[in-house]
Amino acid sequence: MTITIKDYLHEEDKESRIMLLKRMQECGSGLPTDLSGDLLCLNLDPDEKSAILSSVYDPDPLMTEDYLTSFIGAPQDQAVTALRKWAESTQHLLWHRCLSQLRATHTPQRVRYTILDLCPFMEGTELLDVVTRTDAIQELSPAFHGLFLLRSIQWNHFSETARQLAEKILESMKEPSWQTHLAQILAIFWYKRFLPEQSEQKLFPPDISGNWRDLNRAVLCYQQPVQNIAAHILKLTKSGSEESFWDEIEAIWPPVFIRQQLSSEVTQSMIRACFRKKQQKSCATHSLWQYFGGIMPEQIRKAIATLNDPKEFAFSVNMLKGFGGICQHQEILNSAEAHLKSAENSEAFLETLPLRLQLQLIRCQKIKETTAQHNIMQVLEEEERHRQTSFSPDTKWTDFSIFSFKKQKQNTQRRHFFDVAYRGKNPDMSHPLENADHFWSLLLRNWLNPEINDLNDLARMARQEPRIFQLSYIHTLGRFHGRDEAVLKLLDYIRSSRTYEVRAVIHALESIGSTRACHELVASITRPNMITSLQTDICHLLRTMDLSSFQSEIRSIFSTMNDKKPKTEGEQEVCDILASLIDSKQTESVSDISSFPSDDDLEQKIPEFRQLSHEVQRSLRTAQFFSRQTNETHRSQAIDLSPVIDMQYKALELMFRETFEELCSELLRQGVLQRKLDVIGYSRPIPSAMDRFENYISSLPVIRDIPYFSKFKLRKMLRAVCQFRPGRRFTLDGLKAFALFFLCFGRKTCDSGLASLLPLSFPSDQDLFVFCKDLHMFQDIRNRAVHEGIFPDIRNDAEKIWTQTSSVITTVLNLKRSL
Repeated sequence: MTITIKDYLHEEDKESRIMLLKRMQECGSGLPTDLSGDLLCLNLDPDEKSAILSSVYDPDPLMTEDYLTSFIGAPQDQAVTALRKWAESTQHLLWHRCLSQLRATHTPQRVRYTILDLCPFMEGTELLDVVTRTDAIQELSPAFHGLFLLRSIQWNHFSETARQLAEKILESMKEPSWQTHLAQILAIFWYKRFLPEQSEQKLFPPDISGNWRDLNRAVLCYQQPVQNIAAHILKLTKSGSEESFWDEIEAIWPPVFIRQQLSSEVTQSMIRACFRKKQQKSCATHSLWQYFGGIMPEQIRKAIATLNDPKEFAFSVNMLKGFGGICQHQEILNSAEAHLKSAENSEAFLETLPLRLQLQLIRCQKIKETTAQHNIMQVLEEEERHRQTSFSPDTKWTDFSIFSFKKQKQNTQRRHFFDVAYRGKNPDMSHPLENADHFWSLLLRNWLNPEINDLNDLARMARQEPRIFQLSYIHTLGRFHGRDEAVLKLLDYIRSSRTYEVRAVIHALESIGSTRACHELVASITRPNMITSLQTDICHLLRTMDLSSFQSEIRSIFSTMNDKKPKTEGEQEVCDILASLIDSKQTESVSDISSFPSDDDLEQKIPEFRQLSHEVQRSLRTAQFFSRQTNETHRSQAIDLSPVIDMQYKALELMFRETFEELCSELLRQGVLQRKLDVIGYSRPIPSAMDRFENYISSLPVIRDIPYFSKFKLRKMLRAVCQFRPGRRFTLDGLKAFALFFLCFGRKTCDSGLASLLPLSFPSDQDLFVFCKDLHMFQDIRNRAVHEGIFPDIRNDAEKIWTQTSSVITTVLNLKRSL
């Protein structure tokens, strides 16, 4: 049964849509680039976006390649999917865009790894040159290190960066807690390949593990009679026996670290063997190039250039085009010209060659260029400018690309809407915006100029559109600012079981911003279809709205959720945010107001008071004012002390922002924290790795004794750090957030490589832990005081809060002097 695009679009279930995309790929079809680009603008779940990218299909391969490479700088799931699809289904003309992405500071490790893994489809030597100049390569994962060393051996690329990395990896063999991983084995291979004279010293350090000693001895003692290989392969090739052919090849073919000794004759024999294997289709041939990794580039070029069979020649240049600039080398070009002249059908032969080599032949033979070939010439011009232009991590691809070769797709009404609504383009006035009979035209008209009279028609047309495109209708309803009529239309979707759909609804309600919209957001918190992440989104959106009319509802929801026992970490987070939405203003007036306290009184409580900034001093004065009124009135038991603690907390929060916020922001802008958290597993993300790290933090001395320590907040903060990119704003919200930041990045020792990133001058980690515990508990006391009222033991020991505030201020000032 043939699966059509219409079948996919009208399927309402996400899992079913993903399955249909896979079946379309199996049938050799897929989604056109223009439709795929529009769908990716929608707020779909990440797994569906990956499936959409994997299913891209366009008859024009250059169009497909341009589209896929535009996602290299996208979120990493999309970037990796696009790169894999690009390697699988294109001619790899736009590979140079990967070079620029490698230079970008904030490129995730997963994307870097994928680019390096796809080295055979690019100019491998140039790619490795860029990797060696990448900052902080030592901090990346063992998997990346191992792949980098392997590619260095395969492409015969020696670098000081690789030497230092291999030496560092070999040092780990002496550690008692070593774990076997591929990087250690490849470090041994690297020394055997590039520095054999130092291998004895480096591979047999004192106290090396016995297992590694055996492996290193086997590598060092490896000897291969290279001169016998060619004769043996030729004999096997001529024998015509297929039964044991590749078994014998595998038995005699040397490992990668010694292949630099192979001659062009041996290489040519292996090329013919691989061609024979491809012709017989006895197995997958996409990895045959690996047999040639480590052979010297000049030997590969010579072996290819001396091939007499044009089919073998075309096969070899396609398979090995990533080695040694084959398509640009004169020796290969001369051989290609000779094959072209002797070919019975020169056009058919030309089409079997890589596009880069085709262009070289067209130039030399002065063949008339076709439109497609002219487009490819423009790509090469883009590549040249791309290499010559200084690259900034903030540069967009459109700043480099010429893209004049891109075909002009039929500018449909849907495409026009997505260009304006999601891509920020100006509307094309040549299109009839007044066409009320067309859904996309009417939608665009209301996106630009919302009209209440159109709502009924829009709702009717939307119900006839595929469910996936109804997201655009929901987004457009959010443009009806302050109009309750649009809120009523959104209620059709408020109870949906589709998470991405409900998320679009709550953001549309926030955008409308009317009293009714606010009421629906508050009411939605406890609806059965609201998972914890959606509840959190709603609470954050409510922070920007006027909630004075909904305090009773919020208090009721908070009471209901807070009484639930036990609560998950996510539910506790929702309760905490709800508590912050409750208006805690004092309702009972204070009698017998005396004069305002002097700064001398505060200086007795806080000796460093006069060293503090004006804003911090003002908050502390307010706290002292409330404290004094409480002490002087005869009805002190009738007064809530929460404003006293709340203002002290505010003073400390202001002080922390003044002292540490810029330092933390600078670390983020440098990309240091993101790289290290990426290696741990927070970028991808990897739940098991994150759990291990969070369990480690929560079990640290002193920290493990903190009541209600929230690993949920810890993960939320670290994920936010890892996802930070230049141009965004990052704020540590509250003393707990600062304490968690200090715990992760301010310790002197850390098994995960995060030690001393934040230069805090605590004498020891134990002192840091005590300080973080104090901050954590101070915020807990403040939260309970503000949202639940002061309990009796705090009322009796109110002066202890002042003592704790003074202690925190003293510590912060001492830290500030050392920054």
